[in-house]
Amino acid sequence: MRTVRAAPVWLLLCALWAGCGESGNGDGNGMSCVSGFCIDPATGLEWTHPGVSKQGDELLAYCGDLELGGHDDWRLPAIGELRTLVRGCAAMATGGECTVTDDCLDRQTCWHDACNGCAGNQGPGVNGCYWDAALGGGCAIHLSSSDSGAQKWGISFNTAGLNDFNPHSTRYTTRCVRGD
Repeated sequence: MRTVRAAPVWLLLCALWAGCGESGNGDGNGMSCVSGFCIDPATGLEWTHPGVSKQGDELLAYCGDLELGGHDDWRLPAIGELRTLVRGCAAMATGGECTVTDDCLDRQTCWHDACNGCAGNQGPGVNGCYWDAALGGGCAIHLSSSDSGAQKWGISFNTAGLNDFNPHSTRYTTRCVRGD
């Protein structure tokens, strides 16, 4: 007996919307955005769109409580997931020279100059953000759930620079994520 698996929701939405890979950045691998979230065909991850600005534990609670697109399994992204959003800055893209990953979070051991990112506002996204053009919005600092001790790792998408930030000192932006 043959078992048939259902197609992933993002694939069905892409087929219905007929827009996967058509973000306007010309690379043919762009994100598609529908009804409050974007789908990254390179990773299969789904990202809330636009990002939200919260302070401290509000970010974690917001993503954990979010119900969107018929799903309630949204979460604050780990730093490795957040790095998958980087476009146009090879040092900061997944597998780039910056060695801060989900497996290497210690600032003294993992962070070095390559983690500073690239020249300001020269990315392929709207306003020069270092992300897919479909995401739009400001190039704000987006926080992850990954700790660097007492702080959280985040990426400033105007340079793709990665640093650790005190999530309780100010409001930061993030996009919730779901998927593997």
